[in-house]
Amino acid sequence: MAAALQFFVCEFVVAATWDGNYSYSRNFISDLGLPYCGPTGLAPCGSSALLINISFVVLGCALAAAAVWEQPTGSARLIGATFLLLAGVGAVIVGLVTSKANWPLHSLGATLFLIFGSCAALAGGLSTFTDIRRRLPALAAAFAFLGFIGYFAYSNKWQLGLGPGGVERLSAYAVILGFVCSVHLVASSRTDGANQRASLRPEPQPDDGGKRQGGPGRRSTAAFALISIGLVTLAGFSAERAKAAPVGPVTTMSDEFDGASGSAPDSNTWSYDLGGGGWGNGEVQTYTDDRANVQLDGSGHLAITAVREADGSFTSARITTRNSLAFTNGRAEARIRVPAGDGIHPAFWLLGTDIDGVGWPRSGEIDVVETINDAMTSNCALHGPTVSGGDYQLSGNTVGDDPFSADFHDYWVQRSPGRISMGVDQHVTCAFTAADVDAHETWVFDQPFYLLLNVAVGGKYPGPATSRTPTESTMLVDWVRVTS
Repeated sequence: MAAALQFFVCEFVVAATWDGNYSYSRNFISDLGLPYCGPTGLAPCGSSALLINISFVVLGCALAAAAVWEQPTGSARLIGATFLLLAGVGAVIVGLVTSKANWPLHSLGATLFLIFGSCAALAGGLSTFTDIRRRLPALAAAFAFLGFIGYFAYSNKWQLGLGPGGVERLSAYAVILGFVCSVHLVASSRTDGANQRASLRPEPQPDDGGKRQGGPGRRSTAAFALISIGLVTLAGFSAERAKAAPVGPVTTMSDEFDGASGSAPDSNTWSYDLGGGGWGNGEVQTYTDDRANVQLDGSGHLAITAVREADGSFTSARITTRNSLAFTNGRAEARIRVPAGDGIHPAFWLLGTDIDGVGWPRSGEIDVVETINDAMTSNCALHGPTVSGGDYQLSGNTVGDDPFSADFHDYWVQRSPGRISMGVDQHVTCAFTAADVDAHETWVFDQPFYLLLNVAVGGKYPGPATSRTPTESTMLVDWVRVTS
């Protein structure tokens, strides 16, 4: 009981000291064990992360100690104690190895804890079902099944209306409460057994002619043994599935822009947005697919160039992965040297794939990097809808020692359920969670988004083009990669 209580208290304390709005529905328990978040591990998460990790170790030791304390004698209880020991080992692994330090090992520990913890609760319920008052065994079995349901929903990314963190907690909390029930069952069975030994005397048994009848306890043990075999097989499959998961990120798209000078970017990856009309921001350029505006430079770069035409108008290019690639969770990154100049507005950004159906801003927009004018500041932002039909913005920026146009920089976005972070090189410039949006705003960023690269001219954000605006403003892209 004390081990379970300390876990819930520690979880509450660490969540309360989280740097930002921690959500029991959207955030995972393992998030609490990370002192720093973000893909580069530089964004603060919480100041008391060590507390929840210690709590997991204490819980695991309590599970293992309970397995020994039970002093199992029958086969059913021996199997149950083994489950309890394995669950304890899993909890200790979760506490000692964070998800950032070694994800496969952390995931394996969580699998041991959730699966074998549920098995142990079911063992406690079934092995005492005919011996102890039926309510407590039934409760232990119910927690066991909730643990299984939560685990398989979590592993298959079914949210069940609870959110990703809520589904994980359904399994974890059920395991912990099932453990409490199991300990009470063992204590009750010991008390009842001691009372019976003290009050009953052996009585002569009738001669059964050498025949022995299988009582309910024996039938219960046999039934439990069969169920245990099935559960161990299931747990083994789950653990193997966890170990078979990719050890690291898997590259789903990579374009190094190797090709002859003057050639077009790969048409299997990139398509074009064409035309003018301001693009919702009062921009003055017309987007084309002309090689003067978009081409490979022959040195391993993509060149997107805004050109002042002879009549004073501007042309440029905007390319997208709309027809080839979108991703929901993972990392998109591009190495870019942005241009600078009055009214010049280069960008690397993402749009929701449902934009044709729902329109902007309901589709969502993720601006990984935007610079304007002198390119001294790298800006990042999220744009989403309000419930009244308007739009909202969450934004951040970082100011460079030199203009970002002076050199190449790595601009990246990392996406996971309910969480987005963005940055430049090793610096986190934006970190947002679903808890950051107000009640009248909607988080629409847990869906597929596709990539865009463009150079805009003029408009509401950078201001108008002037006589000082360069005749040609080129954004060079060294590579673009998406991993998940």
